[in-house]
Amino acid sequence: MKKLLTVLLAAAMVLTYSVPAVFADTITQADIANQANAKAQSEMSNVNAAKTLYLNGVTYTKNTDSTSLDYGVEYAEFALGGTTYTLSKAAVEAIAADVVANAQTDVNAAQVSVINSNVTDSASLAVQLALITAAASPYYTSNGFATKVAAKVTASGDSYEFAASKARYLAAINAVDPTKYSTTVVTTAVPAEGLAVGDSRQSKVAGLKADALTAFNAATTNTTAKAKKVATDFLSAVGLIQTSAQEAAATQNLATVKANAVKDLTNYADNAYRAEKKILEDTIANASTSAADKATAQTKLNALKANIDSIVAMKTTQINAATTTTEVTAIAIVDTTATANTLNDAIYGITAQGAVTAKDAIAQAVKDQAALDKMTTIDGITLKYQDGAVDEALAATLVKVYDGTYTSSTAALQAMASALATKTNDQLVTQKKSVAKTISDTDLSVYDETRAAEAQKLIDEYVAKVNAATTSKDVTDAKAAFDAALAKVTTIAQHNTMIASSPAGSLYTEYVNKYKAMLDAYVDYYYTTHTVATPARDAVQAAVQAYMLKAYTTDEMATRVAGAKSLVDNLKTDAALKSAAADVVTAINAIDKNVTLASKANIVAAGNAMDSYLENPGTAQTDVSNYSVLIAAKATLKALENANVNTLANAIATATDKAAAVKAATDAYNQYVKDYPTSKSDLTVAKATIDAAQTALDKADAAAVSDMIGKLPAADKVTAADADAINAAAKAYDALDDAAKTLVTDVNKAKLDLCQKALSAAIAAQAKLVQSYKITASSKAYKGKMIIKWTVKGTAVTGVKYQVWRSTSKNTGFKKMFTTSAKKYTNTKNLKPGKVYYYKVRAFVTVDGVKYFSDWSNKAFRTAK
Repeated sequence: MKKLLTVLLAAAMVLTYSVPAVFADTITQADIANQANAKAQSEMSNVNAAKTLYLNGVTYTKNTDSTSLDYGVEYAEFALGGTTYTLSKAAVEAIAADVVANAQTDVNAAQVSVINSNVTDSASLAVQLALITAAASPYYTSNGFATKVAAKVTASGDSYEFAASKARYLAAINAVDPTKYSTTVVTTAVPAEGLAVGDSRQSKVAGLKADALTAFNAATTNTTAKAKKVATDFLSAVGLIQTSAQEAAATQNLATVKANAVKDLTNYADNAYRAEKKILEDTIANASTSAADKATAQTKLNALKANIDSIVAMKTTQINAATTTTEVTAIAIVDTTATANTLNDAIYGITAQGAVTAKDAIAQAVKDQAALDKMTTIDGITLKYQDGAVDEALAATLVKVYDGTYTSSTAALQAMASALATKTNDQLVTQKKSVAKTISDTDLSVYDETRAAEAQKLIDEYVAKVNAATTSKDVTDAKAAFDAALAKVTTIAQHNTMIASSPAGSLYTEYVNKYKAMLDAYVDYYYTTHTVATPARDAVQAAVQAYMLKAYTTDEMATRVAGAKSLVDNLKTDAALKSAAADVVTAINAIDKNVTLASKANIVAAGNAMDSYLENPGTAQTDVSNYSVLIAAKATLKALENANVNTLANAIATATDKAAAVKAATDAYNQYVKDYPTSKSDLTVAKATIDAAQTALDKADAAAVSDMIGKLPAADKVTAADADAINAAAKAYDALDDAAKTLVTDVNKAKLDLCQKALSAAIAAQAKLVQSYKITASSKAYKGKMIIKWTVKGTAVTGVKYQVWRSTSKNTGFKKMFTTSAKKYTNTKNLKPGKVYYYKVRAFVTVDGVKYFSDWSNKAFRTAK
């Protein structure tokens, strides 16, 4: 357990002064340390061998009597004691480990005694080394290990068993991962899983787990039965709730059942149609059938296909709306005992074509209203109903139209309106504000600074998700996910419980079991090898323990060991601490007497210096004579920064540049929250003012973008000439923040998207026309000038221009001379009489900053005059 001492003693051997070889029997301090270390290792090897031998000899069996043990938790192996179960394997192994730890403690004490013996010859050293053997041998000779174990079982076996069983039950609780459950909120209660309306499976499991852990931590010594019951009740409740994987499997199964049901319906309807059609046709063809009956049969035959198609559509809608396989079965798609003549009655419950027509009429009225509802806005910008709400209400209403619940369009329309009444976007806005405020108002004072920063990060993340939500369900899901994520952030109170010594918390137990003895020995060795004036040993050991217990997890604690050793290795002398305290005094004196916002750098520097000083064991705030000045300066600075945020927030109302004012206030607020994460509630009013101003900016920006989109032509009217307007609207939309983008209606977003696609198509079409041009050029020479003309074959395109290039060689050396929208160019410059000049022309059109070219014309040439 205390291998550290071995390393340090070996190091001590290297550093110790070596005496001349002539004094062969003289024992140096390095020799003593080396041999003591080797003897300690050898004796502990014997102890560990005895432990292995003992544990291999213990017989275990599983007690599977769930009425007296474990209650559904994985059955533990128990050591047999006579005819009854005594201790679990985990408890026996814990006792054995503690026996080894006791042996290590005894051996360490003997080892330190040998090192401090100051013997000078081999014989004396041998006597001292025998003390190490004497300390260890009771643990491995004459069945000594078993005797030590038995003593611990007698003294505290129940405590070991309690700890082992609690660990087993706790592991079973912690093994349940809420993230493996869906965040989807149920809109109808699911009694079989214990879910109420508004629950998500993830939030339900997270809540059950939190409650179980709270109850479990209340189960102290000798309440194993209570710990068992907490674990059992929790596992039983969670066992009823479907994981996401189970939900997916159930959903897939439901989809398969629905698909099969629709397939059966379609097949049966096809068969029934053919059978009914044959009967009606036979009736009409039968010479003995009366004229009236033939007419009736013909009417039925004429309506038969439409009638059955409507019935299939109705039943398909009902099937697809079902939420369980039981509901699908209960719809009673077909009655295989019915005859074809009773198709409408027994099988589908519709007695005449007229009934189907009436239901279709009601359904059409509902569909027409739904189409209007989808386009209705609150303020000309924001759609009235939430995303998907109209489609959801329409589907539910149509099911009840076709099953006969609604027998008039008035009843159906009222039902759909009622369903939509709670799905409006203004209600969504209210819900989003409420939930975002609830998340934002999370009390960060319950966390330390590190965890408060983690919680604030979650707050920012989920407030953004809430603000971006387009349905009430999205908001509810985001809140449930936030709650689950926040539950994983450890509070100060939870940490205090974890590091408490009585009852022993999980982190305290981890420290005592794994690190305390080793780190105490590390401190002890420091004091045996250093004689300068330093803080008291107890104070250093307490400081090391306090440093280790700042960890929030066992993994973090493991990473702090090096830092704990560094505290010891870098212990300052009393004189050095006095000098360091003086440096802090100097840093504090550098703070302005009249603190302003500009004093922050010096205050932070002084605070950091103070924190660094207090990290040294044996130090206290009272060592720094002007510490109270630093505290007062920090308080003043915080108050000034608080006031500054409020001032900036209040200045928004009268600011000329509202956007800049909002940004300044937001930046100041965010910095305040970063610096004082547990005090953000101090600025609740200022935050509300900033948020309201930001919302107003978002609405104005969204309205401006919506106006730009509204002025664009319909997609089918877009031409390449609209490129600037369409690109400007797209750029303005992209520049909006996420909150503002949600205020641009889906209708406008869709229009912008269609316009962009239409523009791309128009550009491609226009470019293609220009690229297909066939140009024929000609030239004529006059004294001092050359005239080039050209003709173009192809469809005229607005904005086309032409480039004229010239060379004195037929195939190389062409340079651009002129660009024109005309079909003629007069060259008067740089012409040398008697020299031949070659000209070629090409057309191009520029769309959205890109040039699209035609092929080159022929090369026209003339000799200059």
